[in-house]
Amino acid sequence: KKTTKNSIIGSILYPILVELTSYLTPYININVVEAIVLIIAGALISGFGSGLVYKINYSTGGSDVVNQLLSKFFKRPIGTCMLITNGVIISLGVITFGFQTFIYSLIVVYIQSMVIDKVMIGISQSKTFQIITESETEVKKFLLSKLSHGVTVMDARGGYTGNVVKMIMCIVPTKEYMTVKENILAIDPNALIMVSDVYEAVRSE
Repeated sequence: KKTTKNSIIGSILYPILVELTSYLTPYININVVEAIVLIIAGALISGFGSGLVYKINYSTGGSDVVNQLLSKFFKRPIGTCMLITNGVIISLGVITFGFQTFIYSLIVVYIQSMVIDKVMIGISQSKTFQIITESETEVKKFLLSKLSHGVTVMDARGGYTGNVVKMIMCIVPTKEYMTVKENILAIDPNALIMVSDVYEAVRSE
C-alpha cells in the first residue's frame, strides 16, 4: 500500500513540476550545443533525479513501476532493471525512429542506469583489502601501527595445493589505496592483493 501511495503521489507531482518549470525553456538555447553533449548532460541530470526519487521509495509512474517490480522480484538494482526495460522499448522503436536515434537512446539509458545505481547505492568511500602473504607479521604491523587500521586475520586454504595460508582483511579509506598497495608490495612483492569497494560498514554494538 505504501509503495502504491508513493507511486500515485510521484505520478501526480511529476507533470505538475514539469509544468511549473516550463517557463525556463525559452532561456535555454540548446541549438548551439552538440547533440552528444546534450545526450550525456541530459542522461546525467535525469539519472541523478530519478535516483533521488527511487532512493526515497517513490516513483514517477509508467515504466518506473515495472522497474521497481523487476528489482523486487529478481533482486537486481533498479538501474539495471531500467536498462533492460527501456532497452527493450528502444529496440522495438528502431524501425520507426532510425538507427542513429536508437544508438543515442541506448547511450542515454546506459548512463541513466549507471547514475541511478550510484545515487542509490552511493559512491564508495572505502576499500576492502584482502591480502594473502607470507609476511603476515610485517603487513599487520604496517596496517596497525603505521596507518592505525584494524585488521582481521583468517585461515584460508589453496583450492589447488591445499596449503593453509593466512589472509589479512582490512578496510581503508579510498584516498589511502595507493599507499597501502605500494607498501604491502614493498614488504612482500609476491603478495596476492584483492581490492573491492565498500559502500557501508556496520558494527553492531
